[in-house]
Amino acid sequence: MKAFIKNFTIFVMLITTTQVIGQTDTTKIKIDPFLNFDIVSSYVWRGAQLDNRPNIQPIIGINYCYLTVGALSSISIVNQYYEIDPFVTYTHKSKWFKITTTDFFVDITGGNQKYYNYTDTAMYHTIIGDVIIGNPEKFPIVGTISTIAYGGLDKDVNNNQNYTTYFEVAWKKKQYEVFVGAITGESMFYMNDKDQFSVCNVGAKLIKEIKVTNDFTIPVAGSLVMNPTAEKFHFVLSISF
Repeated sequence: MKAFIKNFTIFVMLITTTQVIGQTDTTKIKIDPFLNFDIVSSYVWRGAQLDNRPNIQPIIGINYCYLTVGALSSISIVNQYYEIDPFVTYTHKSKWFKITTTDFFVDITGGNQKYYNYTDTAMYHTIIGDVIIGNPEKFPIVGTISTIAYGGLDKDVNNNQNYTTYFEVAWKKKQYEVFVGAITGESMFYMNDKDQFSVCNVGAKLIKEIKVTNDFTIPVAGSLVMNPTAEKFHFVLSISF
């Protein structure tokens, strides 16, 4: 199973490069920069609560042809939690297929951890490849397969990479979504200590747009998230700008 997941991850990275080169149309090149941020009451990701205090979560990047290159972050307002995640996303021109590679860097030392430490024993970088199938603008069901390709937080007792994989099926509409996610086994990155296939992320999200002026609204979302394996239940409130 691990060998299959490893080979699948390499295949995803290769196919991303091939598809981008093959589908680039120089007559339609357009660079579109963007900057947004959310404020969340706590940081819950795929069923794991990474920080129990409010976080600011900015994202910055550019869209170029079928590529999106950027970085997102999560910064605790109270605790020392800090995360910076550079990413590259390829979106097929049909918008039914996406591949993303993300380097998750987490620092809970208050800024003392050096970013460029990529040694085998480093526990601060986790590289993940995502494959997302679906177009919620056309059809509400979206599937995600996400594999950890590298990271000290995803090693077994023999220091071998687990290649832990996360699966999710979500039903998405403009103002709400329902989702179910599971992982293949034990992983410190997902805060899961069960060495078996485990459902870790079950929940629903409701989005409401609050009108400020005739031309300006603020999306506010509430999420109920259950982690049956860890026996945790979270409510997260978020505001987007």
